[in-house]
Amino acid sequence: MEESTMKSTKACVLTINGGSSSIKFALFQTGEPLERKLYGKVDRIGLPGTTLTFNEQVRRPSTA
Repeated sequence: MEESTMKSTKACVLTINGGSSSIKFALFQTGEPLERKLYGKVDRIGLPGTTLTFNEQVRRPSTA
């Protein structure tokens, strides 16, 4: 039997907002406070020039 190499993580919440020709989304890690991990959008759905853009939230080390 193989051992899993995946790390245990906190649960996440996916939010989706759909419009007539676009979809916006964001992924939040649960906890206090919520932490946005990823966000993006799909524009011009059903039209020429459809685009997908997204950004990953990069956590910077805190300085004391």
